[in-house]
Amino acid sequence: MPSGIDIRIDAFREAVERASSLQSQLQMLECSIFLKEENTRRLENDHVSDYERHWLSESMKHGEHVHWLRIRRVKAETALRKALPQAIEAKASALDAVAELLIRAVGGKASLLTFPFARHHYQEMARHRPGPSLRLGQAARLAHLRKTWKAIDFAVGSLQQIEFEAHDESSR
Repeated sequence: MPSGIDIRIDAFREAVERASSLQSQLQMLECSIFLKEENTRRLENDHVSDYERHWLSESMKHGEHVHWLRIRRVKAETALRKALPQAIEAKASALDAVAELLIRAVGGKASLLTFPFARHHYQEMARHRPGPSLRLGQAARLAHLRKTWKAIDFAVGSLQQIEFEAHDESSR
């Protein structure tokens, strides 16, 4: 999508990217914590060979201590809890912006129904308008936001074709 089409669309894209990045960081931290704890358990096991014990102890020296990883995980969870509502709020503005762009591309809301491709995108924006349920987990809400972003990106990417069809139809 070309940058700068509408600041509301850019704000939503940035909010989704930030939430996605935080989710990735959170998953990475959870994996790191699991590996540190698992290596600690394996070191305490009597059935570990000397070579493996040496390798595990060397690998445990590198990287952060598990307590620091847990603190970073809590910070990432807190940041994600703040980022998701911001992204959901930005979603409504972005959907409005895309609807306005679609209406402008075909020359008015009345003309929207005569162009199937534009109508399809307009209906997609309406379909994505309801927000994700608060009962859903963070990952499911983020997945909903990503799907909405893909629909917005596709609609904005199709604007040029929609404008061409509208112009072609009006010149007949």
